[in-house]
Amino acid sequence: MSLNELAVAARELRDALRQRWSIPRGYPNSEPRQLAEHTLSAAIERTRSALAAIPAEPDPVPTAQVRRAIAELRILADPATMADGADFVGMEAIAGTAVNVLIKAGANVAMRSTTAAGNSGTSGEPKPKYDAESRELLFGGSLEKRFRQNAGNQEAVLKVFEESGWRKCIKPPLPKSQIGDTVRRLNDGLSRIRFDRDGTGKGVRWHPAIPPKRP
Repeated sequence: MSLNELAVAARELRDALRQRWSIPRGYPNSEPRQLAEHTLSAAIERTRSALAAIPAEPDPVPTAQVRRAIAELRILADPATMADGADFVGMEAIAGTAVNVLIKAGANVAMRSTTAAGNSGTSGEPKPKYDAESRELLFGGSLEKRFRQNAGNQEAVLKVFEESGWRKCIKPPLPKSQIGDTVRRLNDGLSRIRFDRDGTGKGVRWHPAIPPKRP
């Protein structure tokens, strides 16, 4: 389990906490509250699973910030913490801070791994990273793209890749007729990675960009 994968689970927990505190008190049996509580329970379970997969002695050794983020997520993932009347607003803020710490730490680890692989002469391929909160696409720790305007289809594709751990090919939740244009727009401005449609036309693939040949 990588720090990036834990960050994905923590982000879901943060979003579920935000949804939960947005429900007014006094409606324990309302449909919105029941849905919010179901979403929160699922996010807690995923976070607990992600935490359980963190080794007792991680390599590399996490920083004090990362250790604190993990410890706070363990508290948030305890069902007893989510008792009725809990400070969901405060817990959302704690989860949000943990997400930012873990994303930064994961990007730093990926960058160090890539550098080490290059120095040793072995092949190492970093994976992209999409932060839905900042709307930024990173690759090898470097910013590739930042969305400043509405880009729902492009962001939907990136979110599926992020949730899959950046598998080579995914099937986005888009009509087949929209995938080609979405891929074209997604590639605009990218320099280190590229996206393509798969052979069925229903899936999207990613791969590192091929550098231009030197004369």
